[in-house]
Amino acid sequence: MRRILTMALKDLRLLTRDKFGLFWVTLFPLLFAIFFGTVFSGGGGGSRSMKIAVVDEDQTAYSEDFIARLGESPSLRLVTMSRDSATSSVRRGKLVAYVALLPGFGNMRGMLFSETPILEIGIDPSRQAESGFLQGQLAKVSFTNMQKQFSNPQKVGEELSRLGQTVDFWDGFDPDQKNMARQLLTDMSGLMGAVDSNAWINDTSTTDSNTETNQSAMSAGLPIKTVSVLDDRVGPRSAFEIYFPTAIMWGLLGCAATFGASLVRERQIGTLLRLRIAPVSRSHILAGKGLACFIACLSVCVMLLIIGHFIFGVRITNLLHVLMGIISSALCFVGIMMGVSVLGKTEEAVAGAGWGILLVLSMIGGAMVPAMFMPDWIKTISFISPIRWGLMAIEGAIWRNYTFNEMLLPVGVLLAFGAACFTIGVIVFSRRDS
Repeated sequence: MRRILTMALKDLRLLTRDKFGLFWVTLFPLLFAIFFGTVFSGGGGGSRSMKIAVVDEDQTAYSEDFIARLGESPSLRLVTMSRDSATSSVRRGKLVAYVALLPGFGNMRGMLFSETPILEIGIDPSRQAESGFLQGQLAKVSFTNMQKQFSNPQKVGEELSRLGQTVDFWDGFDPDQKNMARQLLTDMSGLMGAVDSNAWINDTSTTDSNTETNQSAMSAGLPIKTVSVLDDRVGPRSAFEIYFPTAIMWGLLGCAATFGASLVRERQIGTLLRLRIAPVSRSHILAGKGLACFIACLSVCVMLLIIGHFIFGVRITNLLHVLMGIISSALCFVGIMMGVSVLGKTEEAVAGAGWGILLVLSMIGGAMVPAMFMPDWIKTISFISPIRWGLMAIEGAIWRNYTFNEMLLPVGVLLAFGAACFTIGVIVFSRRDS
């Protein structure tokens, strides 16, 4: 064990002397977190191709038609499920939000400026920017349905007749006023029923030209209730709590690439040969390299968490889950380091191929491009990226409030991925060395 520790200390000392490599391992991820956390502190991102859940608690023909029209939007992808399932999916980050059509939605017919909410949005706290966009889409569908109703005189007559049946429940009206209102609505309903649809005036050109303005003006009056899916105590309070986990992934990427290239450099300059002549076995060399990389990875994670916690207010709500997330991520990238080190026979080849592969994994894993902007096929293959699972583990520990059982999946995938890469790297390295 003393030989392994000696080898690990040697590699850590070499890392501290490599100023350029030290920058990519420590300062770059910190600057990444500060920059994007500051830029998106007030909200950011886009709302294209949002995947949301729809909960139909009204179960009427009107609610079914509303959902069908909402699904026609190219910016939304709908998944119908129960409220409990929708809440759980949004809380775990699988969906951006859910839209619940509350009981009585069909009776309101999507009317605006109602005091009683008829729609409910459950939003992931990290996706606040999308909440306004989603409300705009809901207002658009409601406005389109109202426009469709009022373009048909028979439909207008039916609505007036239905409204007349509710006069007895109007507050603030005496019996004479209620009778007058009932008679007025009945007469108007009869008039609409007698109107020829072909003669009904419908200036579509004027309506179409003002549709966007009307939707924008009335979206604020749409009776929507917005709720936070995550409890305020555990939800992200700032963009820094979202981007520091991403910064941790960049720090781990830098460690894996730096130590992977150093193993090849030692072979090129003869250090590895001198170590083999000394009373140090191949297993000691590899174990020392792995331990040094693991210590560096843990150091980067701890440094970023300490800075994020004490300077930028990043909370650590569950220390055990945080330790599970960073230790499993560090072990995974130790294995990746070993796999990267056998990608070529020269330092330049390993550095180029290593960073090329790691950057692709970071792109599809969500460290460079938010998952919501990705095409469906990229979202599907993103499960092969350890970056995605690392983000799930650390976000779940910091603010997504993952339970212990929920933490086991990303932690298990990270450990399995790291073990596979490390095994492959050791086998290839041993064959080349022999």
